[in-house]
Amino acid sequence: LFETGGQVFDDLNDAVAYAQTNRQSKITLATDGSISGTYTIPAGITLLIPFDEAKTCYTSTPAATTSTPATKPFRTLTMAAGSSLTLASGAAISVGGQYYAASGSTPGKMVGPYGYIKMESGSAITVQSGANLYAWGFISGSGSVTVQPGGSVYEWYQIADFREIGRAHV
Repeated sequence: LFETGGQVFDDLNDAVAYAQTNRQSKITLATDGSISGTYTIPAGITLLIPFDEAKTCYTSTPAATTSTPATKPFRTLTMAAGSSLTLASGAAISVGGQYYAASGSTPGKMVGPYGYIKMESGSAITVQSGANLYAWGFISGSGSVTVQPGGSVYEWYQIADFREIGRAHV
């Protein structure tokens, strides 16, 4: 189920049409579910795969936390084989998540509930020029993500440890 403007839809295309007609800027995955068709998210709309009940939507760096709740999916969108999501210029997908703020010898890492897109074989996400994919949660599977020139993907880059290769003695 998808929610926008207080209305709930069982089809993403219906949610997109309602959002456009009623000037809504966000469509939220309300329950775990799957899509099996072809979908386009138009300019000005963000598809949110949330990580919390508050439907927090990060389109820039998520806030850090200093607690370490159990890491588990909060909402999962499964993309069936052959399904596709295209982000038109000015559109976005935000896959929610949060991170533990590193300090001292404790590394930064993903913690707590997260949004999750599970891509089955043959599924595809296309990020067109001017569109954004915010992957603060997880996107995995056998599908493909294509980012066209001018499109942007934001995700965590984590360095868990440094390795010393060697030292030169002079």
